[in-house]
Amino acid sequence: MSSDTSPASQEARELSLIGKVELRIALADTDAKLQGLLQTYLAPLLLKLASESLAVRNKVIAVCQHINTRIQAPSIQLPVAALLKQFKDQKSQLVRHFDLLYVQQGIDRLGSEARVEVLVPLLQGIADIGTLATQGATVFNLVLRLLPLLKLPPKGSEGDVQLAAKLGLSDQDTDFLSFWFEKLLLLGPAEQGSLTCPGLSPAQYAFLCKGGSISDVWNPAVAGGLNLTETKAIALRFLASGTFTNRRRFIPALIATADANSRIADLGSEMLKRFTPDLEDADVVQELYRLYFGTEGPDGALPTRSPVQVKILTALGKSIRATQESDKVFRLIEEGLLSDAARSSQGLQASKLRTQIFTFTTWVVRMGSPSDIQSVAPKLISGLRGFIESQGWPSPGASAQKLPATDLSLRGLAYESIGILVPKIDFDSQNDPEVDLEYDLIRWLFTSWSADDSGPQIFVSIEQALGSLLNSSSGRLNETLYERLRPFLLHQMDLQPGEDDPVTEFRVVRSPHYAAVRFANRYLPFSDVVGRWIDLLSISFGSDKQNEIVEEGKKGLHPYWYRLLNSNKSNHNATLSAQDQSQNPWYLFPKFDELATYLFGSTESSEKREMLESSSRFKTTLSSSVTFARNILLWEALTTSGECIVEIEQDWDYKLDVLLSSNEQVRLSLKRYLRSSTPDPLLLFLNCALGGLVSGKGQTSQQCGVRFVEICSLTQDALISALVPRALTLKDSIYCNIQEVQDMATRAIGILASHSQFNLASLNEFILESTRLINEWKSAVGETAMKVRGALLGMGYILSRLAYRKILDRVPETQKTQFIEIIFDILDNSRDALLRRAAQTIIGQLSLSNVISPATLGASKWTAVREKLAVDAKSENEIPITTIGFVSLSFSEAEDHASIFNEYLETLYGLHEIRSPEVHFAVGDAMSVAAAGWESKSLVREFDVDREFPTSAIPRTVLSGVCDRVISGCTASKPSLRKASAIWLLALVKNCGHLPEVQGRLRQCQAAFARLLGDRDEIAQESGAQGLGLVYEMGDQDLKDDLVRDLVDSFTAANSNLGGGRVNADTELFEPGALPTGEGSSINTYKDIMNLASEAGDPSLVYRFMSLASNNAIWNNRAAFSKFGISSIFSDSSVNGYLAKNPRIYPKLYRYRFDPNPNVQRSMNGIWQTIVKDPNAVINDHFEGIMEDLLKSMLAGREWRVRQASCAAIADLIQGRQPDRYAKYISEILTKAFKVLDDIKETVRLAALRLCQTVTNSIIRTLETGDTDVKQANAMIEDIIPFLLGDKGMDSSVQEVQGFAVGALIQIIKKSPGSLLRPFVPVILEKFVNSLSSLEPQAVNYIHLNADKYGLTSQEIDKMRLSGIRMSPMMEATERYLIDYLDESNMKELAAKLEDVLRSAVGLPSKVGCSRVLVLLSMKTAFFRPYADRFIQLMTKYVVDRNETVSASYCTSLGYLMRLGSSQSVLKTIEYSKDLYLNAEDASRRAISAEIFLSISKLSNDRFMEFASTALPFVFIAKHDADQHVKESFEKTWQDNVGGSRSISLYLREITGLVSIYLDSPRWAVKHTAALAIADGIKSLDHKIDAPTGELLWPVLETALAGKTWDGKEAVLQAFVKFQQQARQFWQERESIRQAMKTITIREARRTNTVYRPYALRAMGEIAETREDLDLMPEATKIVTGIVDEFSSDSADPMEIDSGNAQKSGSEETLAACVQCLVRCVNPTIVPSTGRLAEYLSDLGSIAERALQQGGRQVQATLFGALQGLLGRLGRWMSMQAPTGLDEVRGAVASLAQRLLFLEVDLSMETVRQERARATVAYLEVCQQAGMGVSEQDRQTIRAWLAVERSESVRRVLGEALAVKSDHVPRGI
Repeated sequence: MSSDTSPASQEARELSLIGKVELRIALADTDAKLQGLLQTYLAPLLLKLASESLAVRNKVIAVCQHINTRIQAPSIQLPVAALLKQFKDQKSQLVRHFDLLYVQQGIDRLGSEARVEVLVPLLQGIADIGTLATQGATVFNLVLRLLPLLKLPPKGSEGDVQLAAKLGLSDQDTDFLSFWFEKLLLLGPAEQGSLTCPGLSPAQYAFLCKGGSISDVWNPAVAGGLNLTETKAIALRFLASGTFTNRRRFIPALIATADANSRIADLGSEMLKRFTPDLEDADVVQELYRLYFGTEGPDGALPTRSPVQVKILTALGKSIRATQESDKVFRLIEEGLLSDAARSSQGLQASKLRTQIFTFTTWVVRMGSPSDIQSVAPKLISGLRGFIESQGWPSPGASAQKLPATDLSLRGLAYESIGILVPKIDFDSQNDPEVDLEYDLIRWLFTSWSADDSGPQIFVSIEQALGSLLNSSSGRLNETLYERLRPFLLHQMDLQPGEDDPVTEFRVVRSPHYAAVRFANRYLPFSDVVGRWIDLLSISFGSDKQNEIVEEGKKGLHPYWYRLLNSNKSNHNATLSAQDQSQNPWYLFPKFDELATYLFGSTESSEKREMLESSSRFKTTLSSSVTFARNILLWEALTTSGECIVEIEQDWDYKLDVLLSSNEQVRLSLKRYLRSSTPDPLLLFLNCALGGLVSGKGQTSQQCGVRFVEICSLTQDALISALVPRALTLKDSIYCNIQEVQDMATRAIGILASHSQFNLASLNEFILESTRLINEWKSAVGETAMKVRGALLGMGYILSRLAYRKILDRVPETQKTQFIEIIFDILDNSRDALLRRAAQTIIGQLSLSNVISPATLGASKWTAVREKLAVDAKSENEIPITTIGFVSLSFSEAEDHASIFNEYLETLYGLHEIRSPEVHFAVGDAMSVAAAGWESKSLVREFDVDREFPTSAIPRTVLSGVCDRVISGCTASKPSLRKASAIWLLALVKNCGHLPEVQGRLRQCQAAFARLLGDRDEIAQESGAQGLGLVYEMGDQDLKDDLVRDLVDSFTAANSNLGGGRVNADTELFEPGALPTGEGSSINTYKDIMNLASEAGDPSLVYRFMSLASNNAIWNNRAAFSKFGISSIFSDSSVNGYLAKNPRIYPKLYRYRFDPNPNVQRSMNGIWQTIVKDPNAVINDHFEGIMEDLLKSMLAGREWRVRQASCAAIADLIQGRQPDRYAKYISEILTKAFKVLDDIKETVRLAALRLCQTVTNSIIRTLETGDTDVKQANAMIEDIIPFLLGDKGMDSSVQEVQGFAVGALIQIIKKSPGSLLRPFVPVILEKFVNSLSSLEPQAVNYIHLNADKYGLTSQEIDKMRLSGIRMSPMMEATERYLIDYLDESNMKELAAKLEDVLRSAVGLPSKVGCSRVLVLLSMKTAFFRPYADRFIQLMTKYVVDRNETVSASYCTSLGYLMRLGSSQSVLKTIEYSKDLYLNAEDASRRAISAEIFLSISKLSNDRFMEFASTALPFVFIAKHDADQHVKESFEKTWQDNVGGSRSISLYLREITGLVSIYLDSPRWAVKHTAALAIADGIKSLDHKIDAPTGELLWPVLETALAGKTWDGKEAVLQAFVKFQQQARQFWQERESIRQAMKTITIREARRTNTVYRPYALRAMGEIAETREDLDLMPEATKIVTGIVDEFSSDSADPMEIDSGNAQKSGSEETLAACVQCLVRCVNPTIVPSTGRLAEYLSDLGSIAERALQQGGRQVQATLFGALQGLLGRLGRWMSMQAPTGLDEVRGAVASLAQRLLFLEVDLSMETVRQERARATVAYLEVCQQAGMGVSEQDRQTIRAWLAVERSESVRRVLGEALAVKSDHVPRGI
């Protein structure tokens, strides 16, 4: 028959099965049986919850309710593993729910190992379990509860790498765990009314809190609650294991670093140090942004906390990928800086966040793509402007607020960020024509600059922003921007600090002038006349006040400096020819017409000119304006004519001046251009220059006059006619008191008044006025004399210019004759030098213009004139010299006056004694005029009217004779004549070189100039050098080759042969004073040398001094090459001349380019540039020759300058060259350079050091190529490193060599590829570590030895030394590079060398450095693990050092090494530390032991916990050491590794065993520490100590209490008291133990130690009070009576009278303890009879009364407090006794109260009165309980107390006493 399969039958069968299970469970009568049934049936029973039958499900639930009531006992274990498996396998949510409920209950009942077995399956597949919120939260919570039990393998070990596979976790599981660990690290209390916390969504918050309150789930005080901090730490440790990848660790670790708990933050930081996150991973970046911003929507996550946001920004600030999220970047900045919430947030964290946002902004701008930045930059700038404006802009003070320091710093960062963003904006691409972003930003920043007064340093940030905007100006010409910018910049130039800006109405606090000028120079092209006007305005400020503004303005007016400023707008160099400048519109010159019209106004309106002439500010600008306009005019003329010969260089304007004054062709070109140009602008210029001359002052007037004369002299008469009417306006300037202005004004009126259009009447009137003034010359002084001078010059220039114009007849002959007579009269008779010079000037001008001729005066008169002129000429004045030349011109043309001419010429020759070289140039010019007349180029500037240039009819023999005479003078032995002749010859060649007479004598001139190169006089050398250049330019090819050959021979020869000539007695060999004799004189001539040798009796002195003089001459020859001119000689010789065939000059010339003498150096560079057209080709062709010559000169040169130049030359030679060219010379270079590093001269040493640095840098560049297969790189490094490490490098005795060698090695280490450097790592590390001590400054050791003198401690000095070691470049190179280059190939060698270092290291730096290296090596787990045990063994040998810092450093190394050491090594180290502690003679060794334990615990915690049972018991004991430092170290170790105070129970047996051993130690420190440890252990145990534990503890405690007293023993006594209270179960059943405890109690109470005795007495009272089987009153009475007797006044020792307050306070404490002990020993429940109790109370009263009499307030307060307890005990006991038989006790109580409570004592202290009042209440309550009456007198006493009592609290207690009801009886009954 088939079975019934209907649903009903199925249901019935299931119900039947469930019923049977229920019955079995119900019949189980023991927990063991119930546990067995549940192990079998609970999981299948819960499976029935998946039944489709409701009845079945209800039945199962009912059974479960019954089970729940039966499994309350914790001993019943549930089938957790089966339930967990069923939970994971089942899909039914009801089954899973009940499974999980019982799993939660059962886990807590499992042992540790069983829990771990549950954890693994719980972790497996957790990603699938966690998909359901409620169950996932529960499972994750269970994981967190069990995770502390998971033992993690050492980091980096093979077990750690395989941990994920061992646990069976999939990638999904690790993702799930890392995700929720991340959220866990974000978890914190939610704000009031919020459902989540920052960083978490409500759902995530609920998940972590299991849907409840955070205070329930994360409260360790609640059953099943977790400690949030501990859980986070455990999660981080799990994350740090090999289970998770770096990608999954990164974000949780980053969050942890921002945790407020330093422990969590340290764990996060340590984790981040172990790997480099991939910040370019798009998912990572997106997750960081999500975490920062949160997610949107009602269920979205909130933004994370500010500290986390700061860390996120730090990470994003290293990611280029993060910069690509432009929307997020803008949102981040907007929300963090620009939003209302951000602006309102205050505090340190808010400030840090804003600062980090600015840092991130900088990163984005630097690293972001231009397209992304361009799109967001305008918005960001707008936002940043809004941020600044929100603080108050431009002045926060306008809103009556002062920015705090943090806000001020942020304001500065905002300005700087704007500056950083500006270059990224393409202003040209802005599409809005109405809003010019660039101009708007310029205007805003200028306003900020001028009006922002928020802080004293804010201008730095604004200036940075302005500078950035300035540098970002594009090369595109934007006329629209210029139209706005021009008036704006002009307006800025008008603003002054302290005034209000009329446009913005803001107060100007800072001048914007400098910024305005800079913008004008960078934003406006050079051709912009407004920009140049702004530059001119800037010059008006004056260099004495605002020099930077003036300098900037000058740069804008100079094309060379302008091009340098705007070099980004051109691909050309700043030095461009006239043809090149047209290539760039930015560099175009202003048009002269436009410039003149803008600067000087139009011809129709003279408003601008009048302003310039009237405004005091613009008058200073006027001369600069005129000069700039003159330069532009001249430049236009030169470029138009095509004859521009001026390069745009630094001296561009100076060259223009020179050309205009001396070059005939340039003047002719300008004259032609002026004739063809538009007349109006030129007339404006001349009018303005004339106005400046007339109305200007000082320098302005003089400069305007110079420019007017320069241009007017070349302008045609037709144009000048417009200026003629203004000629007489010059009268004031002519009669002024400034000579320079007079000179220009008189020349100007000479040009204008001599014009044919000048009114004749006005001319005559001026001449008459001038004549009138001149006639007063004899009496004129001061101002009148100046007027006479002006009239003289004016008349003279007018007459001479009229003569040039051939219209001298406009002046009457009588007036002309009278004027000539007057000037000669002044020359003869005037004592006024100014008038005499003026007369001389006019005589010269009139002679030049033939107004005065030889016929004017007689021969004798001319002789007198010559003599007068000669006398004044010898006073080194150029005017009479020039006049001599001009006058002699008249005689040179007339043969019949040859004798007079010769006299004048001899007068010029006789001026060679003049010392001033400048005057000799005037003499030379005068000679050229006398010899060549108007053919001399020196007269070019003298002719300044629009007429045909004059000619002369001088015989050619005159010039020939002058040339021969001067050439012969160049070889004269007399130094003054030789120098003068050199200058005269130079002037003759320069002024008359185009004439055939000079051309025919070029070879003689060449020889003369060549000889002068060897002259000792520098002026003579300069003349010779420049003369050779002039001769070379004029000569043919043969002459050029001869000259070059002679120069090269003199240059390359060992001795100079340029000097020539003979040495005679008067030959000057040394400068006067160069060799002083000490007697007020010096050796000067050859005769002086002979005399000195004769006097000394040593003829060899002659040769020595002559050698010295020869050497001096040689170097003077070299210096001659520094003079301008010689470089032109070599200009083409290297191409087709002598040098092309004779290149031996190159090695010498190359070295002389670096000569210390700046003159020689400058000259050689000029010659080199001239000779060598292609430097690279020449150097490559002659490289070996140059190098060998330089190496030879490095040490062979006896002169220091040779050695210095050689070093500098080699450094330059190898720079930029391929290493193969100089590789073979490197060793020789370094060897010689290191020798020169010890040179006696500092500059030579510096040159050698720079050479070494150059060689090192070249090697580094070679190594940086990264091509490790290049043999050259290998060879170089194989040579250089041993060299630097050897005795010529780091082991050198020369400090400079050591320093360089270290620096070079570090640079090589940083730049070298690891594969190249790897073989040298061990030896470098060894040398570095050993050198840390030897390279430490000796001053440190001195200070260390004399620390007391400087108010320092050794620890403070060692701390500074440690800091120096950590920052040492050698340690930095070791940490960052050398350690990373290690591998298996070199680790063995390194280990051996480190062992040697450990053994041989003597100084602190080397020892600490070695320790640091071991720490770094411990992180190279794979390579260093085989050597770890060996170094652990060595460390234990050297860890005990005299220096505490060294010991601490070695302890740290041990801590790190434990990570790699074997278990045996770890155990040995722990045992070693124990022995070190136990056998220590002093605290220092115990401190080392403590440091070892702390280091292992902190740095290798996983290894430490492996041996926790061995280490922690000892640590617990040692943390009670008497030394504070030792105690703190052990305390920290203990706290870091245990969960709380009750954790001691885990190690109690081990601790007790160790204590029992240590109590027998012969060292008192160990014995006391052990005793204190067992005391602390007893105090930390539960409130009840069971019998086995008591039996374990009692023997140790008894031993600890034995023996005499010692400091701290009271802690052991307190533990003894607590033991008696808590271990009642142990001692109640053991009579011997009870008796022993009594004996100990009495024994300790009898101790006489004054400090210990109060504790012992109190302990006795406390024990007596709690022990119901022990009556200690008799013993206490005896002990206390003896103590009271001891402190009585009769027994006081008179010798202790000086003990003072210390003795009094000790007796007070002891008496208080006596009273308290005695009162607490009265226990009525154990007294055998009432009589005995009455006796006890009587004794108590008498003893206490005596104590009160002897004691003070402390005794009183203690007694009254103790009486409260006693009276309470008596009241309770008497209330339980029969009324009869208590009379004796009642009387004793009443007597006690009368004797103690109502005794007259000192009641000034409120505490005493309070305690007495409470004791009174207790007494009255006893009376009420025992039926005792209270006398009315006692109540009256209490009322009296109340009446005088001031304290409200005491009054309240006294009121309570009066309220107690009791019978009234008379006192004494």
